[in-house]
Amino acid sequence: MMLYHFLWLVVTVTGLGAQGYLEAAEEEGSGPVFLHEPPSRLHFSNTTGALLPCSAHGNPPPLVEWISGGELVTDVAGIRSVHTNGSLQFLPFPPSAYTASVHAATYSCKASSAAGVIVSRPVHVRAVVRQYYEVQVYDEFVISGNTAVLKCHVPSFVRDYVTVTSWVRGSGERITSDVLSGKYQNQPKASRMVCQLLMTSCGNRSFSLDYGTL
Repeated sequence: MMLYHFLWLVVTVTGLGAQGYLEAAEEEGSGPVFLHEPPSRLHFSNTTGALLPCSAHGNPPPLVEWISGGELVTDVAGIRSVHTNGSLQFLPFPPSAYTASVHAATYSCKASSAAGVIVSRPVHVRAVVRQYYEVQVYDEFVISGNTAVLKCHVPSFVRDYVTVTSWVRGSGERITSDVLSGKYQNQPKASRMVCQLLMTSCGNRSFSLDYGTL
């Protein structure tokens, strides 16, 4: 029975010692740690804008800042705003206000205090300016019985944000990726439609396409 009390006393004293050590370490200071680290990529439309959150904690409380190209990020009137809570906001802007150094740049969030400095992973920011565009499908000529490949040509400045969702035959028939047969095969990821050119199926028929912006 005496041995049991002795062991209990040792464990209790050891526990108090560990707690005291943790409290002392907290009083001395702890380096910054991210509570919310920003993502590695941000794409947004100029009509909506976007918000990049970043927060960190530590003792003493760290200062959260943004850097880009080795320089401290500051407010740009009507374009970019740095909030006191650490968030970086990109405001909606007209196409004429597009600025490559702001809207096509790499940013990092930095949290610093007397106890240390941490820097987030790079965030690749790209603003997409919404503007009118057209897609084109050009005539293809093949011998009857062979395969024709019709391709949707999308302008390069929006190609990364447009996906072909379906093709529409001249009669109004919609051909989507889940409609597969011996005649047609829609391949939206490649922006193509394969048409087995048979005299009784798609000879002398025209196709248009639907498309959506991501």
